[in-house]
Amino acid sequence: MFLAHQIGKYRLLKGGGVGRHSVSALAFTRSHYLLAKRTNKMGSGWVSKFSLHAEELLLRSLVKIKAKERFGYIKVLVLRWSKGKKMWALAKPCKGCSTLLGKYGVDEVHYSNDGGALERLW
Repeated sequence: MFLAHQIGKYRLLKGGGVGRHSVSALAFTRSHYLLAKRTNKMGSGWVSKFSLHAEELLLRSLVKIKAKERFGYIKVLVLRWSKGKKMWALAKPCKGCSTLLGKYGVDEVHYSNDGGALERLW
């Protein structure tokens, strides 16, 4: 998962979207091919009335491209980059997003913690 972690950091910083309280979710195949990347937005979503979580936006993209049917095995990486500290921050998916990821059939979910390491949700 280290390679996906580095790819995730590169894509997150290069692609913008690294604002205050920004969380990004990235989906990869088993061979670390990047399927989609989404960042949280303000609006009305499935899980929260106040913001669209990055995970649910990512799932919308995966459903649209039929990723599970096409690729089978899907890994999701949820990251938050702290601009002030220049390190990863806690980005554990909420209970609603965890449920959505499980219902879609995501095989692995990893998230960044406050220490800068990745933790596995399942």
